[in-house]
Formats: sequence, C-alpha cells, structure tokens
Amino acid sequence: MASAFKRFLKQSTEYGKIAFRNQLSHAKQPSSPPKKIAYLIPPMPLLASTIYRHYTKGPPAASWSLTFHVLIALMRDIMKRSSKGTVENLQRLTRNYVTPLPFSISRSETTLPNDYRERAGDILKNLLTEDDNRRIGWDWSTDRTRVSELQGEWLTFSQSFFDTDTSFDASRQPTILYLHGGAYYIGCYSLARQWLSRLIKLSNARCFSVNYRLAPQHPFPAALEDALAAYLYLVDPPASAKHAPVDPKNIIITGESAGGGLTVSLLLAIRDSGLIPPRAAMPLSPWVDLTHSLPSITSNIATDYLPPVGFKHIDSPALNYSLLPPLKDEHAKDKSKPEQACNKETEHDPTKDRSDGLERVQFYAGNDALKLPLVSPIFDKKNLHGLPPMLIQVGKAERLRDESICAALKATNMYPGAPSSSDIPTKIDLELYVDQPHVFQILLPTKIAVKAIEHLAAYVRDVFQKSPTELQQSPRLTIHEIAATGKSRDTTEKLMRKMTSDTWKDWIGRLDHPNLKDRMRRVETAYERILEQLKKENEP
Repeated sequence: MASAFKRFLKQSTEYGKIAFRNQLSHAKQPSSPPKKIAYLIPPMPLLASTIYRHYTKGPPAASWSLTFHVLIALMRDIMKRSSKGTVENLQRLTRNYVTPLPFSISRSETTLPNDYRERAGDILKNLLTEDDNRRIGWDWSTDRTRVSELQGEWLTFSQSFFDTDTSFDASRQPTILYLHGGAYYIGCYSLARQWLSRLIKLSNARCFSVNYRLAPQHPFPAALEDALAAYLYLVDPPASAKHAPVDPKNIIITGESAGGGLTVSLLLAIRDSGLIPPRAAMPLSPWVDLTHSLPSITSNIATDYLPPVGFKHIDSPALNYSLLPPLKDEHAKDKSKPEQACNKETEHDPTKDRSDGLERVQFYAGNDALKLPLVSPIFDKKNLHGLPPMLIQVGKAERLRDESICAALKATNMYPGAPSSSDIPTKIDLELYVDQPHVFQILLPTKIAVKAIEHLAAYVRDVFQKSPTELQQSPRLTIHEIAATGKSRDTTEKLMRKMTSDTWKDWIGRLDHPNLKDRMRRVETAYERILEQLKKENEP
C-alpha cells in the first residue's frame, strides 16, 4: 500500500510539474468562449500543479497551508475562466446563490419604496457638478424608474432562544448596514450570511443589507444611490416598515472590497450633504482607488487572486453602454442659443477615456469618472477628514493593501509633511493581516479569519460602550499587524518610520498621474515579469 501510494505521488508530482509549465506557457493564449457554464469548472492539472509547487517551491505566502494555496489557485483560475462568459451569466450565478443560516439567526425580507431612491438621488444631484455628470456620461437620475424596487434583508440574533426578557428594545441595539462586495458588478447580500451571522452574534447587533443595482447595466452612481436610500430608510422608515426609526448613532456601516469602497463613498455623501453621520464604519479591504495607482497593485500580484488587469468578459448586451439613458444636452434644449455643428472633441463617449483613447477599464464607471471622490474616495478633496471613526482591515499580501494604508494616513492627517487642517481628522484603526489576500475574512474559517471577525465584533462593542468624548480622546491612528497565528502587535511607529517623505511623494505622484493608459501598462508589465520569473523557477 505504501509503495503504491509513493508511485502515485511521484506520478502526480511529475504530471503536476508538466501541467504547471503548460499553464504558464499558455497563460496568454486566447480561447473561444463556450456556450455553457462548464468553463467555470477548474481543470484537474491545476490541482496537481499547485500541489507540486507548494511542496517543491513553497507557497506564495509563507503561512499558507496547502488547502489555502489550492483555494487561491482555484479562485484565480475561476476568475480567469469567467472572462470567457458573459457578465449576465456570472451575475445570475452570484445573485441566485442561497446561503443557509444558523438556527439562531432570523431573517426578514423587506422592500424599500422607490421614494427613498428619489430622496437619495436628490441629495446626490446636489453633490455632483455639471462637469461631474458629463464625466459620468449617462442620465442616471432616470435609471430608478426602469428597475424594480430595492430589496433588503434583516438578520437578527434570535434572543428568544436564550433570553426571556421581553423588555428588549431593538431600536437601541447596534445596527450594522452591510454593503456587499463583488467589484460593483456581481454578488448579493446572501453570500455574506455566514460571516455576518457570526458578527452579529458576537457583537449583539442586528444587520440590514440591500442588493444594490449592479454595473455595467447600472453604473455609478446607481449603487451609491441605493446605499444612501438604505441609510435613509433606516433612520426615517415609512409607517409600514418592520422597524422603528434607527438613531444614526446606533448605525455602523460595513462592507468588503467594492462594498468597502461603497461604505467610504456613502460616508462622504453623508458628510457633504449635512446628514447626521453613523457612529462608525468598518471597511474590509476597501476598493477606494479605481485607477490602480499604488505599488501593491503590482507588487502583490503573486499573493492575491484578483485578476492582473481588471475584470473582462465577452461581449453581451450588458457591455453595450449605448443602451444606458443618454445624458441630456441642456445646451441643445436652449433655443435662444445658435445651433452649433457637432464637435467631436466635446462629445462624451462613456466607453473611452477622453485624454488617451483607452478602452473602458472598470464596469462601475467610465475612465473620465474614475477620479471622482464618490467613485474613488482616495481622491476626496478633504482627504477623508470629518468622517466617523473607522476600523479598516486589509491583508498585507493583497493588491489593494496600499489603498487602505494611504486612506488611513490621509484621513488621520498623519502622512509625512501633512499641513494643519481646519477639518477634523478621522480616527482610524488599521489592521494589517500578514500573508492574507483580498477579503480573506470570508474565504475559509482559518484561525486568522476567525480572529478578524472577532476584532470586528469587539470594535462594535467598543464604540458603543464609549462616549463621544472618550472616542475623541483615543489615538488618532493606530496600526496593528496580526500574524497568521492570530497574535497582534502595535506597528504604528514602524509603519510611520517606513513611510518616508520620498515614499509618500511617490504615492501621491502615482495618484496624480494623468495618464490611465500608463497605469494599465505598468500593471501588464509587472504581470509579464512575474510570469517570466515563474517560468525560470520551474525550469529543470
């Protein structure tokens, strides 16, 4: 038996080695799109090649187990294969997925009247200039009239199982507003039920989620309008709602990836419109820079599963941006002005970058709009000041790592050479998780993922136990590094020493770079370099 197993292991290792080389050599070869979803099923050679590399070359990150290494390889492969299908197909797969709930968690579905979208839209109209709307490139204000009403869901810990106290007041309970991730074009709140259930159990909170409209059929600012509508629905519900009005000071907003970026965008909209802000926020791996400007976008390609150069799919009606309601031309309606010939230089095509002709990079927004602060909050003109306290969790090995670090330093006004500001800096607790990829908290229940959710729950309890005065007296910025074992250490001073003036100047220079095509070329070059390095490592 032992000798047979050894022969099998040897054969599998050789097979895996060959398969891994083949994957590298054919990584960029195009293939024709299949008609069914079989393209999402990963090939067996991938498993064998990953096992071979894990035991001969080691995992990409030192603490990764074989199981975790295989999972990341599978996710990377599935994302690559999904590009051979349509956007609509992947949306159906992720929106129709149903996650079971623990017996102690109750769920209740609700529908938000369209009035809340209208109220949210009126607020956003006042925050966006005429130039902003030209950059957005479509008449988003009419989109809400051509879609179904916004769907939401309550998750509550079933107190009745364990507590007979009928005097419990849910309106004073911490309320978590959750915004799901998925690059703004896939996903739904039901995918997060498991980890949200654990969070509300540990924090004695309840959770409200919405399935906001998805790009590319409903690009920016549709998702933000829905997120703001959800916030307004919580604090000022209709008489028919299943909940009493929630005091904003009892709300904490959270979300992962695009949902984390949407969380920060929502905070900006609340701040700039003068609404009462929530008590705090907890963005997980927030996507706050849709221009892919900072170093970790390229340096961490090998330790993350996000696609190297953005999300791509074969052509389908979803990618036909001409189907969007066209932007109204106010000048054309003004009959008092003389007619002018069509000027190609001022025509706005939302699928192209106005300056360099680059094809649309993100489904969520056209290239001209990527630097709008409500799209990429890292470009907020107030440097993210004046926001509620935030706990930001991010993996040290993920590609969006530097976005969280940059946002934390800007928000707290703690970056090198920061001038004094009349705006109140935002208090940030930044947690960097060693060797962890994008949104590791929801991938596998590893020790460090469990620890991260426990930290989220502890943060909820902490901010609700402290008075506003106590929160103001806490340190402006704290940075903790959490090892794979779960051990945490304060690394605030270490990171501040590492962030020199030259490094910060380089980061800001990257963000200020006007040519999006150069950024994308830089990412592609880094990807090619990593592929070449892997080929050399696996040569006999």
